[in-house]
Amino acid sequence: MNNVDISGNDALYRGGGLYIYSDYDVAFTEVSITANEVTGESSSAQGAGAYLDVLSLTLTDSDVSANEFGPSSTTGCGGGVYSIGGTLTLAGTALSTNAAYIGGGWYGSTSAIVLDEDSQLSANSASYHGGWAYLSSSDFTCAGSTLTSGGLSSNTAPSGGAGVYIFDTSSTLTATVWDTGAGPVENLADTVPNDASIASTNYIYGNDEPFTCTNRTCL
Repeated sequence: MNNVDISGNDALYRGGGLYIYSDYDVAFTEVSITANEVTGESSSAQGAGAYLDVLSLTLTDSDVSANEFGPSSTTGCGGGVYSIGGTLTLAGTALSTNAAYIGGGWYGSTSAIVLDEDSQLSANSASYHGGWAYLSSSDFTCAGSTLTSGGLSSNTAPSGGAGVYIFDTSSTLTATVWDTGAGPVENLADTVPNDASIASTNYIYGNDEPFTCTNRTCL
């Protein structure tokens, strides 16, 4: 699917803008998924922008932004994208200014996300955990890139993992180079990080347990 605008839609529980259930590989180019909303208050409130249950989805030169749940939501997961299973690949794609209770930008459940150095993950917010991403038995890979202030920045969460919240030890986080300077500082959380975090600003939060990182030693 190419050159499509999916905006201003709503759903009661899953996939405010887009709902995909497929056993195939799916590819979108220059697709805009913006300003969509999930309005229901339920544990099934998932994916304000998109709900994905696919083998794989690749988003190239696309925009997933300004998607959210109802203003009083205390259950919404995955403001930009909720993935269950499969792999989401971002190439030159922005996942920004989305909001949720958990996982402002992306919520991964037994899933994986891979992004290149030209993708932007900024200004997402969670009212609980995982300003940009919440990983539950999921993998986050920066392919041949760095986690810098440009790529992963200005995300917020009050209770841990302003950048990424890693729920369990079966999740992994992989990057070629870690920026431990300005980038992590710009992802803000209100609470003090625990021993499993890799930056004093709660940029990455490990839910009181160790987690696996590649090319970087994590406690």
